[in-house]
Amino acid sequence: VVEVLGRACRLHGDTAGLHVLAEIPEEHVTDLIARARERGVLLDSTERHHHGRERLYGLVIGYGSASLTEVKRGCQILADLVNSYAAASPRSTGSAREA
Repeated sequence: VVEVLGRACRLHGDTAGLHVLAEIPEEHVTDLIARARERGVLLDSTERHHHGRERLYGLVIGYGSASLTEVKRGCQILADLVNSYAAASPRSTGSAREA
């Protein structure tokens, strides 16, 4: 996950378990989820997982039940989509990794 997505967006919690939060600009989240679904990648937004004041917009990526091949494929699709938004927008998605 980090190898592929870490170059495309800021990740949170990648050392903690079976889920990663990929930080994505708020205006892209809904469309990105729909475009990923069209390509066979199912994602959830951070919307229903939010608690507290600080708000991170993005995607919750669960990979506990997927094979390594499926994880790599899904991450590459997601990275391509994130990069397509970054190329079209002056606002960066960031590329730093945060645990």
